[in-house]
Amino acid sequence: MRPSESVELRPAAKVAEPQRLIVRSIPQRGESLHGWVLRLAEANGYSSAADLLALVRPFASAALPNRVSERLARLVDVSPDHFERYVAGKQGLFHHGGELRFARHLFDRHVKVCPACLREKAVLKSAWNLRVWQFCPQHYCKLIRECPHCHAALGYAQGAVCHCGNRNCTGDLRQTDGEPAPPDIRNILSMLGASEIEEDIHSFPKLPDAFRKASLGDLIRLIHLFGRSLQAVENDLVSSGAVVENLVIADRALTCWPQGYHEYLNRVRALKRRSAERSHECVLYQEFPLLFHGLKYALVGLVDDRILSALREELANYVERNIPRALNARTWITGQKSRWLTRRGSIKELGISEYAVRRAHKRNEISVTTVSVGKRRIKHFVDRDQVRLEREEAGILTTRRDFKKRFGLISFLEVARLLHIGRPMVEQLVGAGQLQTRTHWGATWCLAESVTRLLADLSSVSTGTCGSSGRWIDIRRSLLVCSARLPDAVQSALQRRLRLFKQIGRNKGLERFKVSREDLVRLFP
Repeated sequence: MRPSESVELRPAAKVAEPQRLIVRSIPQRGESLHGWVLRLAEANGYSSAADLLALVRPFASAALPNRVSERLARLVDVSPDHFERYVAGKQGLFHHGGELRFARHLFDRHVKVCPACLREKAVLKSAWNLRVWQFCPQHYCKLIRECPHCHAALGYAQGAVCHCGNRNCTGDLRQTDGEPAPPDIRNILSMLGASEIEEDIHSFPKLPDAFRKASLGDLIRLIHLFGRSLQAVENDLVSSGAVVENLVIADRALTCWPQGYHEYLNRVRALKRRSAERSHECVLYQEFPLLFHGLKYALVGLVDDRILSALREELANYVERNIPRALNARTWITGQKSRWLTRRGSIKELGISEYAVRRAHKRNEISVTTVSVGKRRIKHFVDRDQVRLEREEAGILTTRRDFKKRFGLISFLEVARLLHIGRPMVEQLVGAGQLQTRTHWGATWCLAESVTRLLADLSSVSTGTCGSSGRWIDIRRSLLVCSARLPDAVQSALQRRLRLFKQIGRNKGLERFKVSREDLVRLFP
């Protein structure tokens, strides 16, 4: 630009500022923006809400959303933060209830009010325009959508909160009583009311803990999901009758947990919308198409994860109990291992062979569930917990060598050599409970620990040493002088009724323990 050239400066365009209202107030908690405008229009002498909205609407711009909140705040001289929840919504600035951040199809087009609530406080609530909000959860009465005096539909032409907007009508919306709510949906209504005011749901002790902090959005989306799964045509959800039916469905499915939820799943299965398939995931899509997709994908991030986890877990329990061809479908639903495991799957996961499972099944040591899939295909399932328990405790699925090594077992012949007695005496000690045993694949062994414990207990009750006098006799030969068998003599010695002496020398096992002949004859004549 040359220095000699002059620049003509144009004055900046002036932006019109909205007027300030004489009577000022901010939106109350739960109040819709439409209701707030109605309340201010009536208090400041405007003939309708449209006259007051004319002060702000021309300046509303999608490119400058904050400017709208600033102009709304300037009307009543407050901070723009009071209007951020209204302006930031995608439903439109003055869409009734759009500040709740729900999808537009969940809202009704017409305004609905509760006469009982208006008598307590003349405020239009945002939640009233939700489709499922057919009844007031605080007063259990039906919301009215037309004037009871002139039967004109309530709409955005209202000039006051408690007036229908008909110029020829002088009736007051508060001077009427709403129709009482049906008794079979009162439970779900109380849950909606508790969620709206952010209170715990204490009146349903059978519900999982995840539902006790359920938000309003969680319940609204669950009611919509439950209704869609049973509705043949999705457009039926628009009608008032279908909405009430959705409330009834949700009431039975949630408030009577888990029996009501299982009955709901039975109704969904009865629809049979898709043909049978082989894959376990496809079986779930066949039986519960909308429910499974909603719990697995659609509602993730929209509903609390704890609530979705509770619904998935109970759905998995229902599938394992009622759908045999999808016994191992828990992985598809919850991502966790199923209770049931195929016999071939036991080879990879539990480290056992299919032959061992089949042999244990023939001996009735574990239970195997047989399921027919299709016409010719048969699958065998075993209970994972039962197989693991039997493998760890009873050892039926391990080799004999591993079983003996794990529990420290020795044979009866080895016990006889250690105690220097015959095998029949070992069986007598086992029968008397003085030696412990375990059984594996039909064979019985003794615990080496019990043999050591028996010798230690006899040593602890011995009173001293004895010589080679003829008045002493080996405890193993007590039957030679009286009627006492070896278990009887051992039991009497342990109870200190029979004096026991320990001989020091080369004797081993029970051979080293001596008792008095006179004591044996006295105790066992």
